[in-house]
Amino acid sequence: PHSSRGLEEEQQMALAALSRQLEAITDVEELTKLERKLIRAAIRKLRAEEIEAAALAGNVQSSR
Repeated sequence: PHSSRGLEEEQQMALAALSRQLEAITDVEELTKLERKLIRAAIRKLRAEEIEAAALAGNVQSSR
């Protein structure tokens, strides 16, 4: 029983640390900059996957 309670406490501490970090980012500009960076990275990843899939499909068709 002790170990599970310890895990719960750890999660609570992690959540508290996260909320403190979020509160620290009071600068909206900083937050939007971070969001834009994340969104751009996600889009790049998706595009790369699409290109890879298209290339694979092309290889399959041309090998026939």
